[in-house]
Amino acid sequence: MQAAGVAELVDALVLGTSGVTRGGSSPSTRISVRFSATPLYPSGRISGMTTPFIIAETKNAGLERSYSVSYPQTYRAEKYQQQLRAEAKRTNLPGFRKGKVPLNLIEQRIGKHLDESIAYDLINEAFAAIRTEHNVIPASQPQVDSNDEADTTVLTFDLVIAPNDTEHYAQELNITRYKIKPNDADIEEEMVRITKFLGTESELDDPAAELAIGQIVKIKTQAHFVANDPEETEKTEQDSETARRIGMRKALTREEWRVHTGDKQVMASEFEQSLIGHKVGDTVTVTLDQFADERLPEYWHSADPICLEAELLSISDFVAAELDEEFAQRLGAESIDAFREQMSSTIEREKNRGTEQFFRQQILDAVLTRANFSPPERVVKDEFMQNWHEFVHQRSHGQHAPEDAEKTDEQLQKEYKAISLRRVTLSYALMAIAHNHGNEVTDQDIENELRTILQGRNEQEQAELIERYRSDAGFRAAILAKINEQRAIDYLAGEATITESEINSTDFAEFETKYTQDMLDAAIVPEIPDLTDADLEKQFGHSH
Repeated sequence: MQAAGVAELVDALVLGTSGVTRGGSSPSTRISVRFSATPLYPSGRISGMTTPFIIAETKNAGLERSYSVSYPQTYRAEKYQQQLRAEAKRTNLPGFRKGKVPLNLIEQRIGKHLDESIAYDLINEAFAAIRTEHNVIPASQPQVDSNDEADTTVLTFDLVIAPNDTEHYAQELNITRYKIKPNDADIEEEMVRITKFLGTESELDDPAAELAIGQIVKIKTQAHFVANDPEETEKTEQDSETARRIGMRKALTREEWRVHTGDKQVMASEFEQSLIGHKVGDTVTVTLDQFADERLPEYWHSADPICLEAELLSISDFVAAELDEEFAQRLGAESIDAFREQMSSTIEREKNRGTEQFFRQQILDAVLTRANFSPPERVVKDEFMQNWHEFVHQRSHGQHAPEDAEKTDEQLQKEYKAISLRRVTLSYALMAIAHNHGNEVTDQDIENELRTILQGRNEQEQAELIERYRSDAGFRAAILAKINEQRAIDYLAGEATITESEINSTDFAEFETKYTQDMLDAAIVPEIPDLTDADLEKQFGHSH
């Protein structure tokens, strides 16, 4: 897929009607429509025609709303004729002058498509009228029923709204922004690391020399899965799991791989240990029950046993560079003191990425504690099922957090229920804050975010993500939620009273750990049933 093709697909998905489907032929029809992020017709007028909608609220329960919107079928017929005439003026057909093609011929060519298009336009128009007349902030795509009754069409919209009351979130909001200043030990550790990184290697001439910790070994590797090793196929024939396994196998099969033993950067400690004591020319075979190399994309990590064969090509002694004025000048610093200052600045930037994330976390936690509404239970249940399904999938591939391995499913489900309630509550609150303070998300914003997600992906991953965008309402909602989160945080940070506080990295780590634990202990766990493998099988077709 070329970049232009991706752009065209994104345009169609975000701005067009490629995701629209309509099923059934009975008078009452459930319709799935891709709505714009913003009202299409806020003024209530299209091409000079006043919209004759009659809107009635039929349900008002918490954040759940239902609306009935009726309009005369003559309005739809007028729009149909108007657009048919407009199309006739633009159409060129052999045997007719431009703009003189008979309407019946135009209708034969595009009538069905035009009628469906107008139906979807009217749904969007009616939804925009609801938003304007009732001042609602939709928190979900509405479910729409269409029913023709005599000479009237009645549309029914069922949706969840975001709470409109948002002023209290910014009132007396006090946030601490922590700044970590690196100490001498931090700086020395980083400088030593760089001297090792830029050290010199001296290959050993002795063929009987055995590899020892601290030496560098170059190896030639061959990898294969112990079970279900995938065969090479055309990319078009590979599912995502097969592609992942093939990608991982290729990543671990190399003509030359440099391993610095003892530097804690090796692929896996047991693999490193298997090399120690061997000589050049030896071939070492080791089976890893799990594999997760931080230097490789998480996409390639595996919980499946994988076999690695390594031939030792050379062994070298390693000598770290000497930390002196000449070394500092090699790296562009005027002196060792200037180099130290550079290291201090670099460490400060790195360490304060975590403090900035914590700053955001404090704002989100403040929003959560000030939220004065309860999201619908069914929405929280759906979020919990999706989150638990993703966790089970990651766990089956060895991609879960180490601390989760010690917890029971009952404990983990309790945590994920609280996480799900938190996510839904924050999503609704942040959406309302962004909407009410001039930062509502537009279609262009969503398009730009989707383009960002697609960047750096291969063709298959791009195609899968685009298909997911088309078919997975949860994925689209996640994109919207991410944008709303940033807009709302920017607004609240601008309104908050911020206190700057310097702290060392050790104290910050301890404080952050305690803060996080306190928030977990205070988290509300919704009363929804635990999930079983059978529940996942029923919902997703598999339980991992």
